[in-house]
Amino acid sequence: MKKTVRVINISEWIMIAAGSVFLIGMIQGGSSPILIGDETFSMKLVENSFSEIIRLTALDVHPPLYYILLKVVVELGNLVSLNPVISGKLASILPFLLLGVVSMTKIRKRFGGFAASFFFMSIMGMPQMMNYSVNIRMYSWGMFFVVMAFLAFCDIILENKFKPAILQFIIYSVMAAYTHYFACIGIAFLYFALLLYWYRYHREKIKTWFLCAAIICICYLPWIPIVYRQVGGVKEGYWIEPITLTSIIQFFQFLFNPAVYAYHSGTILGAALFLIVLAVLFLHGK
Repeated sequence: MKKTVRVINISEWIMIAAGSVFLIGMIQGGSSPILIGDETFSMKLVENSFSEIIRLTALDVHPPLYYILLKVVVELGNLVSLNPVISGKLASILPFLLLGVVSMTKIRKRFGGFAASFFFMSIMGMPQMMNYSVNIRMYSWGMFFVVMAFLAFCDIILENKFKPAILQFIIYSVMAAYTHYFACIGIAFLYFALLLYWYRYHREKIKTWFLCAAIICICYLPWIPIVYRQVGGVKEGYWIEPITLTSIIQFFQFLFNPAVYAYHSGTILGAALFLIVLAVLFLHGK
């Protein structure tokens, strides 16, 4: 038994060390003042006032919360004469730093050291995470809010501090929905899963579900007409292709694609890492 505990502890430290190396790489990547693609739009947008940011965002295809957070970080960077572009990149790294803290605290306490260390290494080390961590866009913040909503969802299921968990679930859900529409879809899946779970095991809590859904709808109500207009504006001729079985498979493959493209490398690496994860979980379970 002592030997098993020692091996598990070593594996945790290895994963933490690997995740830390990746995190340092993210921070180093954030020191580059180079803008690529949509990052230029992000940085130009935050030159405006908060009210103007909301107005201009309504004319685009995204919700406004990320740009508000980005402006706050850039303005704080200006106070210490930090290059605005570097401030923008640090704003995208910040969710990863927060998730690192969450993994070593909340996730470790709830799911154990192995799960926390594995999560820390994965969230810092998957190749596309390395890309998005220094991309001045809303993706890392959308991921952060969805992860936090999922953790609150777990607390609700486990009935751990139920009322605070419900409150956190609502807050993070609203913030995710105001950050990115795909994050909003992820939140919708969580609410659907919670509805199914309560219907199956705790039907007396269904009224709580409807209350949560109503609060979120009320909070999102000011933006719903804008969502409708944005969807109507991009449904024809937009670059995002319709979701199919092939595209869903590509979504999972994308997570494992290396930062430098090589022919079929994403498929091969994705399959290999998937098998490795299964092996690690199987051996840990033994």
